[in-house]
Amino acid sequence: MTIIFLGLGSNIGDRKKHIHDAIANLRPEISATQISSIFETQPVGYLHQPYFLNIVIKGRTDLNLYGLLEKTKSIEHQLGRE
Repeated sequence: MTIIFLGLGSNIGDRKKHIHDAIANLRPEISATQISSIFETQPVGYLHQPYFLNIVIKGRTDLNLYGLLEKTKSIEHQLGRE
């Protein structure tokens, strides 16, 4: 098992629900062992958008780097990331 850290964030719609849904979709390939508090942050770059909610997850996985990227991209797609 490899220890990983993932940063998650959302600034569209029900931001908390999107983050909780993303965490739920990590399983079973990624098991979250610790989850940070939620922080609200200003957007960077393109400033005319809603504020973000962000968290960091510490977890464990047997996925390799490319498998981890594929899993996270799949979750973004499932949850409707634009």
